[in-house]
Amino acid sequence: MIKRAAWFALPALAASSVLAAGAALAAAPATRSAEIVIRAGHVVGPVNPLIFGHNLEAADSRGIFEPASKPMSMNAGRTQHGQGFWDPKTRSSVPAVLEQMGKIKLGMLRYPGGCLAHNYNWQQTVGPLAQRPDWPFGLDEYIQLCRDLKAEPMITVTDYALPAAELPRHAAELVEYLNAPATPEHPWAMKRAAWGHPKPYGVKWFELGNESDHGNHDVVPGRRYSPDDYAAYAVATAAAMRAVDPSIKLGIVAVPGHESDLPWNHVVLKKAGPIADYVSIHLYGPPLDEGFPIDQNTQVAMTYGARTAACLDRFHQVVKADCGRDLPLAVTEYNTGYNHNWRFTFLAGLADAEILRLCLEPRNRIATANYWHILNDFWGIVNTGYTGRVVTRTAPVAFFETWARYCGDTVVETAVQAPLLTTPAVGGWGASSGTQSLPRRVLPGNLDLGAFILKEFDQKSVFAVVSGKDGLTLHFDQCAQPTYPNFAVVHRPATVPVGQAMLLKFTFDAKFTPAPGNTARGVMGLGLCDLRGWDATKSAIAVPGAQDARDWQSYEGYFETRPDCPGVTLVARLENPSGKLSGTLEYRNLKLQFFLPPSFPAFPGVTALASLSKDGKKLFLVAFNRDFQATMATRICLDGFKTSGGSYLELYQKDVAETAYFTGTPGPVTVTAGQFVHTLPPHSMTAFEFTAAP
Repeated sequence: MIKRAAWFALPALAASSVLAAGAALAAAPATRSAEIVIRAGHVVGPVNPLIFGHNLEAADSRGIFEPASKPMSMNAGRTQHGQGFWDPKTRSSVPAVLEQMGKIKLGMLRYPGGCLAHNYNWQQTVGPLAQRPDWPFGLDEYIQLCRDLKAEPMITVTDYALPAAELPRHAAELVEYLNAPATPEHPWAMKRAAWGHPKPYGVKWFELGNESDHGNHDVVPGRRYSPDDYAAYAVATAAAMRAVDPSIKLGIVAVPGHESDLPWNHVVLKKAGPIADYVSIHLYGPPLDEGFPIDQNTQVAMTYGARTAACLDRFHQVVKADCGRDLPLAVTEYNTGYNHNWRFTFLAGLADAEILRLCLEPRNRIATANYWHILNDFWGIVNTGYTGRVVTRTAPVAFFETWARYCGDTVVETAVQAPLLTTPAVGGWGASSGTQSLPRRVLPGNLDLGAFILKEFDQKSVFAVVSGKDGLTLHFDQCAQPTYPNFAVVHRPATVPVGQAMLLKFTFDAKFTPAPGNTARGVMGLGLCDLRGWDATKSAIAVPGAQDARDWQSYEGYFETRPDCPGVTLVARLENPSGKLSGTLEYRNLKLQFFLPPSFPAFPGVTALASLSKDGKKLFLVAFNRDFQATMATRICLDGFKTSGGSYLELYQKDVAETAYFTGTPGPVTVTAGQFVHTLPPHSMTAFEFTAAP
């Protein structure tokens, strides 16, 4: 069995570049032609309000994103103010925030927030305020906030906060506290009633862990589930939770990213799929970077919707094959790539808006979609500065507000005819051309790893020996500290010019033999890092799991470097040892190769989704022009809906890197004989509203 890289084991693994310098961008005609036919009488399915979901980070980040030794007060914005949704002085939701969230029809709020769930013990967040001074915003306050927002709650159940054997009971008590009647056989529900909440909350949506494949960061003790471990946790926890309330909906987690064919996913789906109501996936992309030409960033963003559609199709195929039945997908996190500054741009908003279109399409069977994330702190596109008023909004907010305004209650059939667009390969972002997809391919030949350098190994607790040309043996002797020694350097080949991302495949075999009497554990493996270091570039991958290999096991990982990367180092990794670890870890057959990214078919230049209001008197259309250069003269035909006209709102910015909030350009529409022509600007979203004729 081959073990693959844990792509999200580090905070910014896939964030690095995908764009090569000098990629040829074909000149486009000034205007193309397209047609959209709306068949208003052909209902496709209901509009799912849970697609308009968002995330709330409101837990303890110590040991995850900050040192575990820091005081709890550093999390005040999250655990006291609910990331700005909550006023701890008035003990109520912030009115200005509620007003803003009403403009985007916030339909679901996921809590306590991504990786912070690893460290989240819900029992510390409930009870009288005097008994939880660090948690003025806790579980009950979160439920009150959801009710104020008229949003469905989704709770991420912790996967690592307690020893694995204790987690099923812990999760069952959570369901008891939230959903059971306050009777003597339900002691946690009795506590809820005693603390002022006599009626059950009736929470339905629970997610079993978050990105559980990448471990619990620096929480002590450090742990990382194997796929078998996670499946066992999910099955046991689901049984315990459903014994309290069989009506709840439970989700299991896939490896984050667009690739579904991964060993973790296959094992988890086969073993835990039978207990799941849905599969949680995270979609981050396209990878955008301010260091690249604007046209290339725009081109990458315009291909993203088509590639995500293919990803969703493949996920459903894998789920059905492994589970024996299809399951809905819950996109519990989505956003553009990991470059922080680009997340607030017009282009990021446009890319995220098309993810919403895909999630609203009933054929994709999306149970929920939760943008990461809406309010304050590092990611928030709305900022209050914890002042109780909205201080700033960035460009992506306009797209969420427009979708909320121009979306009805029922999706109706929409047929689009548009020119197919092609794009060249740019770094790690493969070409879009032709009619077929090609998988990622490895190029023949290996890069020279050079002589291994052992000077960074601690000779007292970690002793390294070179074993052959491509092997390394590590001897651990009472090692109690994480260690990340570099032991080889591979410089950028002269044949790969600076400005082009290097795409690398890293493979090796590993075997670990614990010393007699050793009971300590740690997460072991190898990694690749930008030669300039993690602190300088935040560009690296980890390939973990060697600690579980008692016989020789094969591992692989893929690394997309930054375009200016001068080379990479090979890193030996020991993360989060619990106790003093002793044993022998052997590596052999270390190989580094170039690979080609997957390529995709040419994609349609226009996409669209139409919907009707509940009373049938309003018809809405949201259309995207995915040509990043040319306008699209689009004939729009309304079949089965009589109207003389309506209005449109055009979301277009010539400067796609603009971050300022904007309101779009409105205008009237005149419909003659059931049709009209509207010119869609390049890289744009245009929303239409029509009123039925009397």
